[in-house]
Amino acid sequence: MFFKRKKKTLVLYYSQSMGNTKKIAEKIAEAKSYDIEPILTIKKYTGSYDDIMTQGKEEVENGYRPELQPLSHDLSKYDRIIIGSPTWWYTISPAVSAFLENNSLASKTVIPFVTFGGYEGHSLSDLEKACGSAKIINPKSIQFDAENLNKMVISDKELDAWIQSL
Repeated sequence: MFFKRKKKTLVLYYSQSMGNTKKIAEKIAEAKSYDIEPILTIKKYTGSYDDIMTQGKEEVENGYRPELQPLSHDLSKYDRIIIGSPTWWYTISPAVSAFLENNSLASKTVIPFVTFGGYEGHSLSDLEKACGSAKIINPKSIQFDAENLNKMVISDKELDAWIQSL
């Protein structure tokens, strides 16, 4: 009798300011008992929310890629990568772009998700494209209220159903 090996999964995410992407990543990792690790920049963002958003807009418009701290997890040990990014000016964050430009996920199955408050833009499709030739499954956009950035627009039931499908 043959047993199907459980695919080893790592949840990677970048999160800034409100921490919504981190909250979703942690919820996934906890519900499914997956390993989890943040994508961290060497230089931290400082200042008010508005200051960070202004800097983020400039970085996106200029194609800036921050230097990242090395991961503690070895990507080669994982079959599947769940990767999350906040939406910065209608696309994925520069930190996630930098990570994907420097780490090939070609041999992986990737489950991308984005968080946003207001307008998603093309962030999810940009994240899928940035994953190159990886096999993409179950992509998800998770909207937060533009007035109350800590409140999800989608229901907990919808989010939980997506997580259970992973």
